[in-house]
Amino acid sequence: MAKVYLSPAYHSFNKCAVAGCDETTHNNLYLDELTPYLTACGIQWKRGPRRTPKSDEDGDALMIQAVKESDAFGADVHYISHTNAFNGTVRGCRPMIYPGSVEGKKLASCMIQERKKIYSQPITLSERDDLYELRVPKAASYYEEHVFHDNKDDAAWFHANLRSVAESAARGLCRYFGITFVDPYAKPVSNPGPKPEVKPDPKPEVKPTEKTYTVKAGDTLWSIAQQYGTTHQILADYNNIDDASLIRPGQVIKIPGSSSSGSSGSAERKYTVKVGDTLWSIALEQLGDGSRYTEIQKRNGLKDTLIRPGDVLVLPAK
Repeated sequence: MAKVYLSPAYHSFNKCAVAGCDETTHNNLYLDELTPYLTACGIQWKRGPRRTPKSDEDGDALMIQAVKESDAFGADVHYISHTNAFNGTVRGCRPMIYPGSVEGKKLASCMIQERKKIYSQPITLSERDDLYELRVPKAASYYEEHVFHDNKDDAAWFHANLRSVAESAARGLCRYFGITFVDPYAKPVSNPGPKPEVKPDPKPEVKPTEKTYTVKAGDTLWSIAQQYGTTHQILADYNNIDDASLIRPGQVIKIPGSSSSGSSGSAERKYTVKVGDTLWSIALEQLGDGSRYTEIQKRNGLKDTLIRPGDVLVLPAK
């Protein structure tokens, strides 16, 4: 079975042009999208440490640990996932391989062929002998610099297309290994009939009532918000919480009430996330324009584009 070691960025905090994100975070979100494809394609994978941004962890030590794990795993490919930065004006994909690596060139050719199908900006391959993760691993190494994260358009494209980028990488790896690509999200071919119309939920006639919730161990503001059909940002604002990640067991969270009065006539709707959905695909299907994913993100107080099956999103009016 083909083996791939996945090594994310280990930087403390390289700020991304997408608010609230950074290079380490979005590369881990990307690998979250990639692993289901590898599993479906029969590619065995092992993943490097997930660094906590702004922590006191040693990024160099984590990188050295990753290479040791890759070699012990017997990886055929050591896959490094990073994004780039310059001065905020540059766009493009800048992958790298080790000089003179025959397998590295073969792998790069496969990966770039697939990436060009989804990405319109320049893709420039270079060779570097000074990078530890290209020089040291026993496996063929491929160092992704997916986009320039300090360019707002490149960063927004990457966040909106994490799953598409993951699929292109999986297709490239399948091409390299000579195995069949399998889409884990593909639906069986059938005659489903007409697509059911999505109708707005009727507004419940409920008087505004404030509830309270006592935080338990393991709770997050996000998980509490999901229980009460709201968003973590609304709860943070309502409770004057500056950092939504800092809540403690025993803390009392006030839950704002809802009201049926004061209808503004806006055609807002609720949407339950399904397997395979992304904010971009939801915006395209429900609003008719994929680029409106940022409106959904802002309306629901999402700091990034990570959504999960079962999440309930409020959609803006068409």
